[in-house]
Amino acid sequence: MPGVTRAAVIDELGTPVSTTTSRAGTTVDIFTFVQGTAESKKAPRPVEPEQAEATEVLALLDQSGKSPTKLLTGKKLTVQVNYDAEERVRDTVLLRME
Repeated sequence: MPGVTRAAVIDELGTPVSTTTSRAGTTVDIFTFVQGTAESKKAPRPVEPEQAEATEVLALLDQSGKSPTKLLTGKKLTVQVNYDAEERVRDTVLLRME
């Protein structure tokens, strides 16, 4: 995840629960989400072109209420994302797992 833009992180995880500025003057975001899901996305996106068909099937199952992704829902995570001066991820810190 290092090097990813802040905009891409927010696109994937949704709006941060808090945003602060570090002592060094860089942005720090806190996100809370359920492992394996992203609230801003209704269906998983394919990483590789070969996964597109499987993603479409999962999206259809999700619409029908029979989504296997609901069975795979993980733990609730709270993560701190630290950015560099160019608003790219420098590192992440797991703050809480429930």
